[in-house]
Amino acid sequence: LLATQDTVSYSRGEIDEIFHLLVIGKTMEACEMCIKFNYWDHALIIAKTLEVSFYETVMNRFLDSRFASGHPLRILYLIMTNNETYARKNLFCLFCAYISI
Repeated sequence: LLATQDTVSYSRGEIDEIFHLLVIGKTMEACEMCIKFNYWDHALIIAKTLEVSFYETVMNRFLDSRFASGHPLRILYLIMTNNETYARKNLFCLFCAYISI
C-alpha cells in the first residue's frame, strides 16, 4: 500500500544549499528545494514555520508521494494534522475499497 520506499540519501551540496537559503531568510525557497530533492523530513519541519495553509500543502504532497489514496495511515496523518477535508476524501476512498471487496 505504500507508494514508494523511503530511501533518501542526503547530498552535502544540496544540504549546504538549503542551509544557505535558510540563513539568508529564504525559508519558502529552502522548503521548495527540500521537496525537489525529496527531503520530506526537512520540508515538513521548515513548512511548519510558515503559514498553516502552506504546511498543509506540503503535508499533502508528502502523503501523495508515500501513500495510496485511502491508505489508513495516510488518513490518520491527515486527521492528526487537522486536515479534515482531505481526511474525509480519503475515508471515502477507503470505504469504497471495502465495499467493493
